[in-house]
Amino acid sequence: MLESCDDESDVVDDKTQAFKRYDIVSIEKNKERAKKLQENHGGWNPKMSSHSLISPAFIQVLGLKGIVNKVDGDGDVLVECINSTKYAGDRAPFAQWFFNPNLLTPFDTSDMTFQDGDFVLVIDSYQKVKALQDSAHGGWNEKMRESLGKAGIVSGVLSNGRIKVKLGSRPWVFNKEALRLIAKSEEMMQAVLQGD
Repeated sequence: MLESCDDESDVVDDKTQAFKRYDIVSIEKNKERAKKLQENHGGWNPKMSSHSLISPAFIQVLGLKGIVNKVDGDGDVLVECINSTKYAGDRAPFAQWFFNPNLLTPFDTSDMTFQDGDFVLVIDSYQKVKALQDSAHGGWNEKMRESLGKAGIVSGVLSNGRIKVKLGSRPWVFNKEALRLIAKSEEMMQAVLQGD
């Protein structure tokens, strides 16, 4: 299915089936294109393109990354943006929006190099993470199950592919294969401070 738009450059393939929960995506930067493609897909909200830390009702999300929460029945994609309170701390407002899937680009997480301060997601597969946590990667603690599908901040890059991640107030050591890079520390800082 193709979107119908006046400008030929706005015609793109429908990506509805391409997204699933916990995918990392980049959100379209172009405000006019976003406004046009949001029609019948959750609608356009001016709060998507303005930002103020003084007035937390407004948050810039265009051009940023986010995590797919779900795809609804008519194909709209609910994205939790990286500059929301859920990820960026109490100064930022919670930002999650339904987007037309054609405004989202999957972010390739296959080639990841982690550094302190990077924002990561623990994959949401109990069996896989548990298997990856052999003794050389910190072992498995049943309390780690609570961290599956959650985002945290890298607080140390250790030897043998081990990554220390702070999830809330608790640090865990994970096999790097159990993590997906959401944003580099610089991207997180830019997202939080954007518009200051």
